[in-house]
Amino acid sequence: KIEEHIFELKEIVIDSKNNKAYTLGLKAKYCHPIPFYKKVSSKIPFPQKNYFHEIGTHLKNTKSVTLDSIQLNFASCKLQNIRFRINVYLNKNSEIKNILDEPIYISLTKKQALNFPIIDLSKYSIQLKDNFIITIENYTKMDNNSVYLLANFKSKGREFPTYYRENSQSKLEKLTIKKSKDFGLSFIAYLH
Repeated sequence: KIEEHIFELKEIVIDSKNNKAYTLGLKAKYCHPIPFYKKVSSKIPFPQKNYFHEIGTHLKNTKSVTLDSIQLNFASCKLQNIRFRINVYLNKNSEIKNILDEPIYISLTKKQALNFPIIDLSKYSIQLKDNFIITIENYTKMDNNSVYLLANFKSKGREFPTYYRENSQSKLEKLTIKKSKDFGLSFIAYLH
């Protein structure tokens, strides 16, 4: 006759010794007006033209990482409350693919938006192994130019190029101005 025995094991914790936090992106301090471009502002309006306008930053990545949080650097906000969706896309071999299992909706007061908010994404366990794009998307009927995002028009734009699309049916494209001088949106991704 076989008898059942239950053995209780001690808790096992698996942890990587190389689990270091690091950041990618463009800090607000780099986003200042560039005097030798006429009529150039260091701000990008959001939304533009359409319901579901989307804009974000491309970040280079070669490691297997978890996206912990992002910092959004707003220059101004005309609304008392703003609501938007955060999207995360892998960008591998020129193929851009949404990797989120569920939408991430964010609501901020004007005061929160203007204090460089850090949005905690740790509960979503977003795993990244390649280059990726983080965007914010207008999913409400927010008026055009309700918010302005800090941006850079110099070399940092080439390092962290901006991607956008006019609506949810259009293609996500790299944003360029005046003979391919890139914008660089001031988003920061915190990873570990």
